[in-house]
Amino acid sequence: MITKRVWRIASLVGILLITIIPVAVASGQVESDNTISFAGSGGYPPFNYITESGEVIGFDVDVATEIASRLGYEMKYVTTSWDGII
Repeated sequence: MITKRVWRIASLVGILLITIIPVAVASGQVESDNTISFAGSGGYPPFNYITESGEVIGFDVDVATEIASRLGYEMKYVTTSWDGII
């Protein structure tokens, strides 16, 4: 009785792993080897804002750039609306 129950649980776990692992691997693929994307609205000075020349600057941008630099990556800033960030 117990072995039948253990066999069923092990089978279910195996089936779940077979279906979940390919999805996890596919979603974890890297588009670029050396770039981290950072999203912000560009409209909350002094944290992040767009200058007259179109450059995004601010505290958040500086911190993200430093983190990426320390990890050995380049930082790519992407502007988007606030509801698209979450």
